[in-house]
Amino acid sequence: MKADLRSDAVTRDLRALLGDDAVASGSIRRYLTDETETRGVHGRADAVCLPADVDQVAEIVSWSYERGVPIVPRGGGTGYTGGAVPTEGGVVVSLERMSRVRSFDPLLWRIHVEAGVRTGDLRRIVRESGLYFPPDPGAAEQSQIGGNIATNAGGPHAFKYGVTGSWVTGLEAVLLLFRDGEYPWKNACVSISMAVGHFITQAAAHGLIFGMIAAFVYEIRLTTISVSFDHWFNLIILFVLVDLGFYVEHCCSHRIRFLWASHSVHHSSEKMLATTTYRLSWTPILSGVFAFYLPIVWIGYDPVWVYGMVSVSLTYQFFVHTELVPRIAWIEW
Repeated sequence: MKADLRSDAVTRDLRALLGDDAVASGSIRRYLTDETETRGVHGRADAVCLPADVDQVAEIVSWSYERGVPIVPRGGGTGYTGGAVPTEGGVVVSLERMSRVRSFDPLLWRIHVEAGVRTGDLRRIVRESGLYFPPDPGAAEQSQIGGNIATNAGGPHAFKYGVTGSWVTGLEAVLLLFRDGEYPWKNACVSISMAVGHFITQAAAHGLIFGMIAAFVYEIRLTTISVSFDHWFNLIILFVLVDLGFYVEHCCSHRIRFLWASHSVHHSSEKMLATTTYRLSWTPILSGVFAFYLPIVWIGYDPVWVYGMVSVSLTYQFFVHTELVPRIAWIEW
């Protein structure tokens, strides 16, 4: 009975804060489970909120923090991880009403959607413009983009094109501030360390793939080119060759669908971060884009220097395509 009173009080407060249409009424059973229901995973909730925009999400987070009430964000409820199940009670924040497409620029291969957009709808929208959204985690007509990002969903296309995270260039998030206005840097450091660890793991794995193939090519090289900071001229030539390889890969990716994944980050430059550039540029290495750099190894450059110079080139491309391209239109290939 105490739980019922608490639930009534929570619902009443949230209705006063958000409005009646932003708090679910009647049966909320469907918000208490996901696909793990078949394994006996069930939850309980004091209330279910249906925010219509980011401002309402921020109000829910602030209200919950002040009262110590846990919140559980929810997408389409098609996951097999139990992430959307409120096992400890609290408030379920279902993002189903946040289903707007804020902007879509096919020429930049970028679309800005809210978390509640269904995967199937997104795929249809981009397909109408001749584009393709590869992640296919299943249940496309029920799953939502927010949930796909939260779980980094993959599906059968992940081997070729990468998981959902490989196609995300930016997120809008509601952050929690302490009462004194300071950001909880401990939590921020944990998030940053996880991101860095993810990048290092991917870079190491993809470097291993490139390294094994490049090592074989290096054994049949035409000559040996000395590379060091003392041989600065060879370093300059290496940079030019790597940049030329990027240019050739760039041109091919506009004409060969198989290479799209390796190049999509270039067309999201307006919202691109340096870390995103590295991560997204190395993630699709399984598509074979490293082949454009193998001729450099074949003529005699050490694979380690080539791999390192590719990273330098990516940094250079980041600055070129975020700073110069918007100002100098003709520099775009």
